[in-house]
Amino acid sequence: MSTFKFTWEVRRWFKGFHKVFRCNKDSERKNYLGHISLSMEKEPQHQPGNLFKRKIMAGLAKTEFIVALAAIIVSILTLFVYIYQARIMQEQQHASVWPYIEWDMTISSKDGFYISVVNKGVGPAIIRSTTLKLDGVSVESPLTYLEKTIGKLDSVALFSAMIDKRVIAAGETLELFHVYSDIRHLLPSDLYRRTSYEICYCSIYGDCWTSQGFNVVKSRCD
Repeated sequence: MSTFKFTWEVRRWFKGFHKVFRCNKDSERKNYLGHISLSMEKEPQHQPGNLFKRKIMAGLAKTEFIVALAAIIVSILTLFVYIYQARIMQEQQHASVWPYIEWDMTISSKDGFYISVVNKGVGPAIIRSTTLKLDGVSVESPLTYLEKTIGKLDSVALFSAMIDKRVIAAGETLELFHVYSDIRHLLPSDLYRRTSYEICYCSIYGDCWTSQGFNVVKSRCD
């Protein structure tokens, strides 16, 4: 075989092989592109309209959440306001019937000798209990107290009463006892200091205090 003929055969064989290679490459390319096309068809297409709708829905959901949260906060604040107003109204009601009991001792030539109890408050005072003491020792009654201070009571004009379990109206004054005669010469000069009188009383709402003359403190009246 001549050199020219051999060269021509090689070139023809190479061209045939190249055509086959191109054909196979194109087929694979088409198959690959077809596979990509099918994959893209299966994936959801994110169109601009759908994306805009999703953004609107997300914004609406966020707005609804904020409105609901604001409504809850407003409801809680309103509840606290109602509770505070109810408490203020209750305190005003209690203050409108607040009793204030004081007692005092009077010794004079004109008015005699007596212990008076007055309600200086704006509501009735319900007297729960009283304790009258002389030198720190409780006495059974006003008459016993007078006997211990002035002796025999035969020649003395007097009046005495118990105020336990009584109701003293606002502005009303009651007398525990009253000696109408001038007995200043019979009474010790330090009698007021040696005398103590505790009055435990309550309002119509059950608030209670203890009066020790001009000193009034919160109490339970047990």
